[in-house]
Amino acid sequence: MDKGANNDSGGNKAENSYAKKTEEVVKEGGILARLYFDIHAKDAASLKDLAVGFSATLDKEEGVIFAISEIEEPLEDEKSFSTYITATVLFDSFISFIKFVVKVNPLSVEIIKPEEVTLKSVDVAESALYISSVIHDMKIKMYKGTLTPQEKLYVEETVKKRAELGKKLRGDGDAA
Repeated sequence: MDKGANNDSGGNKAENSYAKKTEEVVKEGGILARLYFDIHAKDAASLKDLAVGFSATLDKEEGVIFAISEIEEPLEDEKSFSTYITATVLFDSFISFIKFVVKVNPLSVEIIKPEEVTLKSVDVAESALYISSVIHDMKIKMYKGTLTPQEKLYVEETVKKRAELGKKLRGDGDAA
């Protein structure tokens, strides 16, 4: 098992500093999570490069305090190699955790700390809006690439009608 590029293996002293930082951040609303990722490539060397490169980017994401990753030895099947990465990540807030998960798409997620998450309504709303925005952008990209001209026209008309309704409901004059 390889340790990721962003792993400090300084022993007990490093573990204590990570534990102390984790407690401080979690007390202020942070999240400590374990995330699992899979990586695939045509050969073992490329797979290791991809896995280490991916691991090295995790602590660069917005709201990440630290990320420690472990990369399992590659497995070979008929046509390719695969491995999985276990990453323990400390986030400064719930919304940072949500944005990270949406961006990097782990296979699985475990919340390590805190045992219970208490959220303010603004945090829930911000998370929901962020997820909605990402899904909306993905739908638009998919629609533009796969819809027939008639379907694209229908989507454009639907969006226009929604905008007109929104304008009318907000009281910004005639929507027609």
